[in-house]
Amino acid sequence: MYRLLLVTDRKEIQSLYNNYRDWNLQGFASPVITDSVNSGLELISNEHFDIVSWLLPVQAGQLFSNRVKYKSILGIETATNLLQLQRELRNARHELISKEIAASADTQKHLNQREMIKSILKGDGLEVSNSAQLSMLKANGIHIDNHVAVSSFRIPEGESFETNSWKYGPQRFEYALRNVFESSNDDVQYVLSIINAHHMHLLGYPSSQMNEKELFIKMAQHLTHCRNLLHGYFDMSLNLRWSYVYSDFKTLLIDLDKRSIQ
Repeated sequence: MYRLLLVTDRKEIQSLYNNYRDWNLQGFASPVITDSVNSGLELISNEHFDIVSWLLPVQAGQLFSNRVKYKSILGIETATNLLQLQRELRNARHELISKEIAASADTQKHLNQREMIKSILKGDGLEVSNSAQLSMLKANGIHIDNHVAVSSFRIPEGESFETNSWKYGPQRFEYALRNVFESSNDDVQYVLSIINAHHMHLLGYPSSQMNEKELFIKMAQHLTHCRNLLHGYFDMSLNLRWSYVYSDFKTLLIDLDKRSIQ
């Protein structure tokens, strides 16, 4: 159920929203209603709302608008009659659903990218030609002509690694490590490939063109951050074996063919 916050001091509008009986049929929980800017801002800060609607005196309305316009919450027009309320809710629901579909598609795209890159790093795709692999990478939204960084490292506490794998379960522990190493940002996406405690690769590919030095520095900073998290959460360290920036994915694949990534 979507949540709506109504901020208005007009009693007739509060009554309209309070007396509306089809909130659930429209896909909404009953609205939260308040009559002041301060209480509205406090509610938004402390609770999750999908939609906010307000109708206030000019000065108060402008103040509220300025404070909420940078938040990730959908603002809709405040209805003054039943037909308008139904129309606004219908339009808002369609917009929210569209955003969810777009977000889901984007998440799936990144999952597809990661699974494909992991297969390549592990050598699962060596029976497929380089041109075919490049085509598949491109089809999954990866900028194959951009620089790409790869780092090889090991966790020297092999026994700790195995103990945690046994304690949490191999899949859960691998998922925990991915949360550490694949904490991507808007600039660079990271993919972790785990062969064993002494053989791991991390690939970083930028979402837009980035020069070799800049990408190398980004990877080094990310590995430092990961090393700190690894020590803090699991009391394990990270020994970097090597880190290299390739000019593009084609060069990376050629290197893989030569078995130079170890």
